[in-house]
Amino acid sequence: MDSGTIIVLVVVGVLVLAALVALALVLSRRRKSAELAQRRAQSDELRHQAAGQTEDVVRAEQRATEAERAAEQARQEAHRAEEESAVAERAAMQARARQEDVVREADRVDPVVDHQADDYRPVTDTRAIKDPLDESAPATEPAPTDRPTHRHEG
Repeated sequence: MDSGTIIVLVVVGVLVLAALVALALVLSRRRKSAELAQRRAQSDELRHQAAGQTEDVVRAEQRATEAERAAEQARQEAHRAEEESAVAERAAMQARARQEDVVREADRVDPVVDHQADDYRPVTDTRAIKDPLDESAPATEPAPTDRPTHRHEG
């Protein structure tokens, strides 16, 4: 083979190679373009779906807002109820204290009750106190923690 033939073969080979590279580039661009078109169509479809959900989103947000308002109202009502409960509890404690003061005074005046005993406790439940003068009362006495300590009279 002479050098002219070799040059022609090399040139033809380079031209074929260039044509293959150009063809590959064209095909690659077409494939990328087709992929981009497909992705664009897919994104348009997804946006269309999202737009179709707008009413659902608005309704859900309205429900959430209404639920938050109801929760806030419930919290305010609970706060008011707690305040009322605290006021009622203070009133009950004051009433118990007044009652205990009266019971302590009654025990101080009662000649049968030893209100100075170490284990003395005022009993505000009058059902637990046996009147020593009441003969119709049962013979059994309540436990010492249920009534005031009495002096033993012999």
